[in-house]
Amino acid sequence: TIVVILFETLVANAQGLNTDSLRSLLAVVKEDTSRIMLLVHLSNEFARSDPDSAFPLAQEGLTLAKQIHYLKGELSLTASLAVAWANKGDYSTAIKLLLSNIKYIDASNDIRLKWTYYYELSNIYRDQGDHAEALKYANAMIGLTEDVRRRSPQAPCYNCRSAYSLLALAYLETHQLDSSKKYIHAALSYPPVPTLKGANAHIFATAGRIQAELKNYDSALYFYRKSIQLFQQVKHTLKGLARTYTYMAILFDRTSARDSALSYLHKSLAVKKKKNFARELLE
Repeated sequence: TIVVILFETLVANAQGLNTDSLRSLLAVVKEDTSRIMLLVHLSNEFARSDPDSAFPLAQEGLTLAKQIHYLKGELSLTASLAVAWANKGDYSTAIKLLLSNIKYIDASNDIRLKWTYYYELSNIYRDQGDHAEALKYANAMIGLTEDVRRRSPQAPCYNCRSAYSLLALAYLETHQLDSSKKYIHAALSYPPVPTLKGANAHIFATAGRIQAELKNYDSALYFYRKSIQLFQQVKHTLKGLARTYTYMAILFDRTSARDSALSYLHKSLAVKKKKNFARELLE
């Protein structure tokens, strides 16, 4: 009982946990649903930074969830697997996994799961190059987020920054710069969640790209540097760091600072090789 209470306390603060703490807890938690949710958090920790480590964790949890008919666990672990496949560069498998549950997700009242599925589908479709579908799910996220805000206007909106930034990025990829500016401004109007350093880093990278498109190069450089600073504070290297190094290289190339451009390209390549981000290495 004490272990389960400790587990529930840790899960409530899961964003601040490190993987060593989660693995230690995994060794003692035997109760099925608690173990499944621990595997959800642990596989989520690895899915973006070390997908090969995420696969066996998510698969163990998914097998157990199916054995005891724990639907929330199944849905959460399917999303973890999808993110891991996406970070291996296999976008088709990732999308297939998420879409296998989308009818249930659309009809569900579980806001957290809906947010997760819409967010990941938008990200993965965008990385695959299907910007129409990416925009569709980014808009679905905004609809969900604004519905929650209407129902609880006084509650803090922890997902608002990420939701509006996701839509800003979707519009940027479809060359709708005015809409992109509108939604990145909305994203930055919300206070950052201190524990979500990776998410905040992605938001600043998007802001930097928008400023670069506007030819506001000093502002772009400011946002990119803030993004890199936050990415470097994340324990596990995310491919967003490699991408932001690449954005910096492009920016310096545009401003004829070729030595700096080459320096950031080398930094980007080093991260991609170290973490074996297959799709990014090809790029």
